[in-house]
Amino acid sequence: MIMIPLPFFIAAAALFVFYREWDSNGSHKRNFWFLYFLAALAIQETLIGARFGYGYEWLGRIQPVTAAMLPPLAYLSFRCPTFSPRTLLNVLPVLISIILLNFQLDLLDPFLAANNLVYATALVSLAFSGSDALSWVEFHRIRLVRGLLWLVCFVLIISGLTDAIIAYDFWATRGSNTSNIAGLGSLLGIIITIAVIMLVKSWNSRKARSAQASNNTAEKTVFAQLEKLLQQERLFVDPDINLNRIARRLSLPVRDVSRAINGQTGQNVSQYINRLRIEEACRLLTETDLQITQIVFASGFNTKSNFNREFARVTNKTPSEWRSGHQ
Repeated sequence: MIMIPLPFFIAAAALFVFYREWDSNGSHKRNFWFLYFLAALAIQETLIGARFGYGYEWLGRIQPVTAAMLPPLAYLSFRCPTFSPRTLLNVLPVLISIILLNFQLDLLDPFLAANNLVYATALVSLAFSGSDALSWVEFHRIRLVRGLLWLVCFVLIISGLTDAIIAYDFWATRGSNTSNIAGLGSLLGIIITIAVIMLVKSWNSRKARSAQASNNTAEKTVFAQLEKLLQQERLFVDPDINLNRIARRLSLPVRDVSRAINGQTGQNVSQYINRLRIEEACRLLTETDLQITQIVFASGFNTKSNFNREFARVTNKTPSEWRSGHQ
């Protein structure tokens, strides 16, 4: 029987997500840091599978370099989706890994473990900052991006802990258990990834249900300004609208706008904008003869599947049922 190492399945999953991200977005919307991260992850898992599954030990001269790339690319994917001179600082882990690989091999695995855990800590901090930290994301994708952020956090944590255990194994047994540790690390990563996805989904649902309206006067004032802007200029039908752009139009901090929406509606920004879009879709369904596909884009949605899901969430009906009941 042909043996297929577990890391190969992770590499295949990374390539599948890479394809979906590349195919679903225009070139001007692609997060290239995230695409680089997925490509590096696929390469890294392929190297691990070939090295420990089939005994190609010479790949150990390449694998640490790709391992050092992953945490910085993951961090840039969510913290800084555009290039700036400061992003060059994230090349340092790769340079350090090359130096250690050639001159101080005993320190390489501890460094890789620390590199993963430091960047994982930074991403966890970003995740707990809420939607404001992801204000560059389009509203229809923010739930997906938050889920991916948490997923990457735990991938880095598992990878860091695995590297730390491998470093100890090299110190204690000269690496006699390394292949088993790598395999168990991959398996544990998959199990915890599934668990994290379920927990984050549950946590988001409880958070949405527990949101309560606020009587704060400042929030009401901001929300009134926001409603006036959205209705007068119909910004909600722009599929590329995001929290940053709205805040700039209001000349207000992003956090103030987000807090006002949460406090006055009990919804996050994405849900509020989608509710306005569904209201516009209902009006078009009632007052015009436009086809439903035309209404999807006229009301600000990018895909019909997202439109149908949000329409059912808001109205508890399908678009066809709504039109039939309101003609």
